[in-house]
Amino acid sequence: FYQVMRAASTKSRAGSSSSSHDAYTAASVSTGSRRTKKINKHAAKIRADVSNMCAEADVLLANGQLAEAHDVLTKAIDHDPSNGALFARRGEVCLKIGQHEQAHDDAEEAIKLDPSHTLAYVILSSSLDKIGNWKEAESVYERGLLVDPSNTVLKLGLRDCRNKLAQQGWADDPTEQNSLNESLAHHSGIPLGSIKKPPSTFSPSQFDRIIVPGVDLVLQAHTARDGLGCTPNASKAATLYKKAGDLGNAEGLYNFGLMLMNGIGLARDPDQARQVWEKAASMKPWQINTPKMRVPHLGVALAENSLGIIYRDGNGADVDHPRAYQWFLRSAQHDLPVGMNNLGYALRNGYGVKQDYAQARRWFKVASDVKLAAAQFNLGIMYELGLGGEVDFAEAKRYYQMAADAGLADAAKQLSRLAHYDASHDPMQILQRLADAGDAEAMYGLALNYYSGYAGLPKDFEKASSLLRRASSAGHVLSQMHLSQWLFQRDKISKEALNLLSSAAQAGNSDAQYNLGLLYQEGEVVEMNIEECIRWMKRASAQQHERAKEFLASDPERRMADLRKLERSQGLDGRGMPMQDRLAQMMPEEVRPWIAKLQEMREPKQLHPRVKPRQMPDDMWISLEQMSAFSTTAADYLEAHAVLSSAFESAESGHLVEAAVQYATANIMCDLLKIPEDCYLKLKEAVKYAINNHPNRPEIMYAHLKISSYDSSVAATGDYAHHCVQQHPDRYEFHEAYGQMLAFQNKWSAAEGSVQRAIDLAPSRYDLLYTIGSIQTHCDKRVEAKRNYLKYLERARPDNREVAKAHYGLASIFMTEKNMEKMKEHYERGKYAEDNRLPCYPEVKTGSKETVKLVFDMEAATGRKTSFPSSPLADDVPSCHHCHTKQGNLSRCSRCKGVSYCSKDCQRAGWKDHKGYCVPIMR
Repeated sequence: FYQVMRAASTKSRAGSSSSSHDAYTAASVSTGSRRTKKINKHAAKIRADVSNMCAEADVLLANGQLAEAHDVLTKAIDHDPSNGALFARRGEVCLKIGQHEQAHDDAEEAIKLDPSHTLAYVILSSSLDKIGNWKEAESVYERGLLVDPSNTVLKLGLRDCRNKLAQQGWADDPTEQNSLNESLAHHSGIPLGSIKKPPSTFSPSQFDRIIVPGVDLVLQAHTARDGLGCTPNASKAATLYKKAGDLGNAEGLYNFGLMLMNGIGLARDPDQARQVWEKAASMKPWQINTPKMRVPHLGVALAENSLGIIYRDGNGADVDHPRAYQWFLRSAQHDLPVGMNNLGYALRNGYGVKQDYAQARRWFKVASDVKLAAAQFNLGIMYELGLGGEVDFAEAKRYYQMAADAGLADAAKQLSRLAHYDASHDPMQILQRLADAGDAEAMYGLALNYYSGYAGLPKDFEKASSLLRRASSAGHVLSQMHLSQWLFQRDKISKEALNLLSSAAQAGNSDAQYNLGLLYQEGEVVEMNIEECIRWMKRASAQQHERAKEFLASDPERRMADLRKLERSQGLDGRGMPMQDRLAQMMPEEVRPWIAKLQEMREPKQLHPRVKPRQMPDDMWISLEQMSAFSTTAADYLEAHAVLSSAFESAESGHLVEAAVQYATANIMCDLLKIPEDCYLKLKEAVKYAINNHPNRPEIMYAHLKISSYDSSVAATGDYAHHCVQQHPDRYEFHEAYGQMLAFQNKWSAAEGSVQRAIDLAPSRYDLLYTIGSIQTHCDKRVEAKRNYLKYLERARPDNREVAKAHYGLASIFMTEKNMEKMKEHYERGKYAEDNRLPCYPEVKTGSKETVKLVFDMEAATGRKTSFPSSPLADDVPSCHHCHTKQGNLSRCSRCKGVSYCSKDCQRAGWKDHKGYCVPIMR
């Protein structure tokens, strides 16, 4: 009887409902229905006890109490010794506390009980890796990948395991030098050329010895390592590299760290390797750095790149993508091609930084120009999928061919996929064939085109979602992110969408982490958990996610505490309720039906792509819709126009107050919205009606302020903005608008004060930093303006509307400071930002741009550098532009504000010289 009972209990816990049913039937036959009830009751009790113990272990693990969690899981196993998942979980804890043998045994038992349990394979292979049994670990990794071919942890583990086996084989057999080189190159990302044998004829000059101390020791170490004329001696090479490093030679430190990381010539120690590379990376990156000559300090940039790999892969330190990005950025800035490639990879995938396809393509291109095969391969992918620019299969094939010629096997595979295509083929047909062949990247690119109806494809959401599902099942993170968003639009409580979003968040996608945090705050899809919300927001913020930063800056814990306090004061208990329900229950009874109605209106009825706003031209709509897949700025602009379209529809259907509020919301979301004449007239009527009925409601006042600015004078609009500030001094948008009106009236000091108040009220609105910087330029506050411009550029997205203007403003300031190098740098950056602006933004026209451009035009025409007279911004004491006196009351040129005169006579006399570069600073 008890054997039958345990069999029934075991099969029930294993999730086999049919087998469990058969066992219970057998128990019923043998003992009768009364005993069957006892069996059911006993099995349910065991399940409940094990479930409670697992929950207790989760809490202990979250608090870092590993030993206690181990004990609880042991008790759970005693209750249910046939549950493989329990053995796998205990094995995971054993790995963390260093009990590798116990972890090994638990993982083997878990696999025996459940051969399809992926986590058990991960734990078993990791324990074998820690023990040093890499050959057996390789076999376990391969078995695990047969169970779950898309598991990234198993794939990376197998790669590293094979690297270690290759290194072990070299240590045992000195003839395997080529295998060592390939292994080191694959593990560290360093091209093979950088670890080849140095030429035996090389003899450093006395000049080299002065610049790079310890260079002789490094050359001796190379000789010992590679066996030039002698037997290879890795231990001697490591000693010589260390001595060179102690003398301040970064190349010696880098190579010593590489041998520590791979256990060549000495014991493997990733932590010490990281410390050695940090020491190398702290050295000066250049031995000589002048405009005419730049000599790198060999080893510094290589160490920076290696540190990036450590933090990216978690080998020698915890995974930290933002820190990895910073190290890759430094190595790329120090002209290391492999660092540029790794930086491009981080930008392409959004690891530690906001995803930016255009910048990723740029860095891949720079690294490709110096013949780095990995970068050529990555650039080929960017051209093939149209990431960061147009699809170009001809360029993709060219770069794949270059990488394949350099010996990159993956490039040869990609080239064979495209071998039967030429430039005349339709890119969408090629993507379709690649998607049919199972290519996840091609599925993703094709899905986006079907979603938006781009490149001649019809809008077909069903096809788009089907392609994304296939790509998501293959582990494609961006597909998981997009598909989860679409599913949530269709069904607010979608378990499939939640699973996809969680997978993307776990894989490191910052947008997914931010959205998952919001779900934990709202409590509708998952149970409200403010701690989990903050945890995901912090992970997104660490990757420079602006909205996550703004969320954390608003102090969500304090806001939740205030909500609980308010609930208690009203005798309410909102625990376990969604956030909207908690807020609704505190509203008066008569208001609740309206809240429910508004919520119902907000609920999406069906899943569909964006609808083109009627106020937007077709070509602009297509371009922005395509860009919105990788540009948050474009997505925000489209979202603002969608709200504006809703305002038009509300005005046409007679919901005038709602139309006014939506119009105000759209203007806060984005400036420079395009409004056709007929829509403008309808909105104006709606706002007029709303302001007459709700004269002090802030949203309607803001709508009235914006709509009246189209046909009212600057003075009248400024007066109304001042009235809004007096009525609502806590609303930043009124202070900003008032400051802009004051600036139009040349009241610079007052404008600066008003915009500063807006910044104090809304510190997260970084666009205000540009506004105040441009105003400070007119107040002779060059230092403050420069600081605010730089702060703005630090926080703004690369395709924001004011980025080009900020660079031009900085170029103008550096020109007045006679810093021509910085002036040229920011002017070029401004041109780049302007050339790559979104199609919805017009050409930049500012006086600072025209003034600096004039400098370059004059230099080009004369062939020599142009000397400009000093402006008031360049000198603490201004002087007359014509007679150069510093006495008397000087007045600035009212047009450009760049020069001063002591009298009208001097202004007339100096006009002939001044008119060539007198350009209005603000238009």
